[in-house]
Amino acid sequence: MIADAFDLSGQVAVITGGGTGIGQATALLLAEHGADIVVASRRLENIERTAESARALGRHALARKTDVRNEGECLDLIAAAIGEFGHIDILVNAAGGSKSFLLGQWSAQEFDNSIALNLRSVFVLSQESARHMVSQGRGSIVNISSVASEVAMPGLTPYGMAKAGVNNLTRTMAAEYGKSGVRVNCVCVGFVKSDGFVRAMTAIGRDADEVAASSNAIGRAGTPEEIANPILFLVSSAASFISGETLHLNGGPTVTGPW
Repeated sequence: MIADAFDLSGQVAVITGGGTGIGQATALLLAEHGADIVVASRRLENIERTAESARALGRHALARKTDVRNEGECLDLIAAAIGEFGHIDILVNAAGGSKSFLLGQWSAQEFDNSIALNLRSVFVLSQESARHMVSQGRGSIVNISSVASEVAMPGLTPYGMAKAGVNNLTRTMAAEYGKSGVRVNCVCVGFVKSDGFVRAMTAIGRDADEVAASSNAIGRAGTPEEIANPILFLVSSAASFISGETLHLNGGPTVTGPW
């Protein structure tokens, strides 16, 4: 049955950035469908709330304070998940974000920080998780990318570079691990009403939907839940023949020009 394809009972999902936005929405949706979860973030209070909500659904949940820019903390996160549950079936790399500077204003330190947050963390966590997934002959990884990976967005140079790297990493890992039973996919998101985006728009007196309206066909920003739903599909057995794909979740393209 179709419903059975989305049953994640007995599976363990690790979600970074699991305290807010897309990460939190994804963690709770996977828990609703039966997965036990490990949520990670720098802010323990946020992931504790997510974990409590998952426990209220009858799931086992572990909240692990983690700065994904730190390689050691990334490795500790995976070790903690294995220690708690014995295996990992799903990894969702949702942690990320960026400051905004024009190209000439980025310092080397801020550049390295953005790359560490948005790309190196995905590499380290995916590499370590895949080792365990390969040994058990199954697993699914979903990376969160951005429209900034494909278009020029002044002010977000290293962020866009990092997300372009995530797109390529997704395809490469899918090619390397496919025969081992590990699928790797990516969702490339446009404007989404995450806490950070809404705060940024409020700070400049703009409405999130208004800002997003001119950039997509639907004419508004997405919600974290609208991103979580396709992620559920990608990690489920309903997507068992899908790997190496980048799914664009941006409200649809607009047509512009002198047509």
